[in-house]
Order: sequence, then C-alpha cells, then structure tokens
Amino acid sequence: IVQGIECNGWGKPKAYHVYRNHPGEINVYTGLALQLLPIDAQYINHLALRDRISQRRGVSVFASVMTRLDDVKDYEESERIAAKIAASMTAYIKRSAPEMYPEGVHFSPDDPARQLKFQPGMIFDDLGIGEDIGLFDSNRPNTNLVGYRTGQLRAIAAGTAANYSTISRDYDGSYSSQRQELVEGWTNYQVLQDEFISAFVQPVWERFVAMAIIGGLIKVPLDIDPLSINDALFIPPSMPWIDPKKESDANVAAERAGYLSGPEIIRRRGNNPHEVLEQEVRWRKKMTEKGLISSADPANDTQPQTAQTAVDNTDAAPAAHRKR
Repeated sequence: IVQGIECNGWGKPKAYHVYRNHPGEINVYTGLALQLLPIDAQYINHLALRDRISQRRGVSVFASVMTRLDDVKDYEESERIAAKIAASMTAYIKRSAPEMYPEGVHFSPDDPARQLKFQPGMIFDDLGIGEDIGLFDSNRPNTNLVGYRTGQLRAIAAGTAANYSTISRDYDGSYSSQRQELVEGWTNYQVLQDEFISAFVQPVWERFVAMAIIGGLIKVPLDIDPLSINDALFIPPSMPWIDPKKESDANVAAERAGYLSGPEIIRRRGNNPHEVLEQEVRWRKKMTEKGLISSADPANDTQPQTAQTAVDNTDAAPAAHRKR
C-alpha cells in the first residue's frame, strides 16, 4: 500500500484505502479519522496527471506556480495595508532647532498633543513660534502594482498552461492576439479533455452500458458484435470563436466541403442534433401556417447574387458539373 493505493505485483491498483471520516474531524478519544476503509479499485475513478509508470498520485498543475501565487497575494496585501496607513497619516508639525527659539520659549514632549481638523480652504493660524506644517508623501497607491501583478499572472498562466486573459480577466488587445492566445491555450485544454474522458467519462459509460445489458434494458441483436455495444463518440466542448459570425461561416464552409457533418457541428455547440432538427421542423411549419418566411430556408433566400457569390458557388459545385 503506497499513498493509500493498494497494488498487485504488476503495479495495477487493487483497492483504495480511504478515511471513514475527514482527517480534520479527528476525535482524540475514538480516533475515528484514523480508521481506513478499503474500497475495490473498480468502484474508484482516480483522476490524476501522471508523468511516469507506477506513479501513484498525480501532481497538481498549480505545483510550479503555488509560490508565485502566494507572493502575489502577499504583495497585494502589503500594498493594501500601506495605502490604508498612508491615508491615515496626513500632516505633522515641524519645529525648528532649540537655538532658533526666543529666550524663555521652549517645548516639552509632555506638552498635550494638538489636533488640526483639515477642511477645504483652511488656514493654519494657531501655529506656534518656529513651527511649520509638513505633509506626508507616501507614494500610495503604488502605480507599479498593476505592472507587477500583470507580469506575475503572465508567468502563472505560462506555468499552468492556461490563458492569461482567462486568469486575469483582462481582454485587452487586438482580435489577432486574442485569437492566437486562444488557439495556443486550447491545445492544452484538449489534452486535459482527453485525460478526463479516458479516466472518467468512458469508464462510467462502459459500466452503464454493461449494467443496462445485465438488467435486460438493452437487447443486443445477434448480428452485432457485443464488444462494440459500448463504443461511443465523445465530443468535448469545441474551441470558442471570438467572432461568432466567422465561426458560423467556417462551419458552413466545413460542412459544404465535407470536412464536418451537420450533427457533429451541432454536438460541438452542446446541442442534440435530433432535437435541433425536430425543433426546426416544427418551427418552420408554424411559420408557414402564420404566413411568415424563414430566413434559414435557402429556398426563401431572395438576396441578389453577387460576383463573389457566383465564384464561390462555382468552386463549391461538383467536378462533373464544372466539366459540363
């Protein structure tokens, strides 16, 4: 048993030993939090990012930047306290050296403190001989805080393979820069999506199908390979586009070229193709009954054909039609 995971001679997990209670709820008299319960490995989906064979536990993606995150928090806290202190200190009374005062005039540390209530347009007319007003220059709030925090967040984004804009909620920049950042960051998201599907979604689906067959809810036809019953196409969320119009135009072009199917495009948008189709049929039927024209129906497209549209239609036409 290593780090709570019991393995066989080949290193395959057999059981996971878990606490019966949360370790923070330990009872010094009964020691309930120290009691372990072994659970068979087939009932545990252990999500972890492992880098080597026989590695038991994964390493958090925040491991390399945890210290930097803590530094950002401490720096912001220090600047916040410094700004509050600077706001509390306004001015002080500055006095000359003792030899500058007339004979018989002196000040003692035991003299009662005076309070000067600041207000707009006020005049200091109660200053003593040799006294002057000094103002604090605290340089707070610190103008370098934003630049320091931005640099640290960029390093954190690089260390966690996440997008800087997503972490900082800072979406300044041109369309090209935002798009480039999204494309590079989405590659790392795809890796995590594949890891999650293989470690969690697919095992749950396979067990669900197996239990449905055992329970008699699914009758497998004789001409179907039983091993292919649980085959499924897992489509994770697709990379979002910054410009929805460009995304729609790209989907239309990809479907016409045969690179993507209509159902796959709909699934990537998080919808069910069959439900979308049924809804569209009912909606167009209702619009026809009301005497309305749907702009989604190509037959009702009355826009004039431009030269560019004609060229696009020629390029999209079948090869046999172009030869004719």
